[in-house]
Amino acid sequence: MSLDGERHPRTVALRSAREAVIARLSDSFARDELSLEELERRVDHAYAALEPSELQALVADLEAAALAPPAALVPVPAAPLAAPASRLALAVFGSVERSVSAVVPGARVSAIFGNVELDLRELVLPPGVTQIELRAVCGNVELTISPTLAVDCVGASVLGSFASVHRVPRGSPDEPVLRIVGRAVFGNVEVKTLPSRARLDGARRALLAPPRGDER
Repeated sequence: MSLDGERHPRTVALRSAREAVIARLSDSFARDELSLEELERRVDHAYAALEPSELQALVADLEAAALAPPAALVPVPAAPLAAPASRLALAVFGSVERSVSAVVPGARVSAIFGNVELDLRELVLPPGVTQIELRAVCGNVELTISPTLAVDCVGASVLGSFASVHRVPRGSPDEPVLRIVGRAVFGNVEVKTLPSRARLDGARRALLAPPRGDER
């Protein structure tokens, strides 16, 4: 059996090392140890690497930080902590499906080598603009919204696609609007419109109901 090309032991070892490094980088990104920009940069270098040593260099600092002993505790005056961004959904090498009826402004949705599907048809928003952030890195995020929900998508894509939906009312500025921002890198962000479950169920029942006889 030929061991040339993709089956060569060196190629197999390099591919295995690359997958392990990308998994480590994705895990660090999910724990907010890496920014999205830094994740993109290191993943690019991982795919360009020709030697295992080049791959190891991409996670050396992360491994060192994980092994470093904790610093000595020094009493400091207590300071108010900034409220962390709310994590609405996170999929890393997996899949998440969820129905959502309320979101916190600034909520984040991340799909990293994974898939997130959120049903927002029952979503109730306060007056004004509520913004959420989506990140799809080698993954997919799919949002399902109702036809009555005002939406404004402001996203960017790198070798991927980000939904372009702009359905904002021209009336009162206090009308609820869902603003979707973020980025898709080697991934996709899709926004589709469907009637609410209640409306769909009502239509199905009407179709299945026996016809009424003529009233005399």
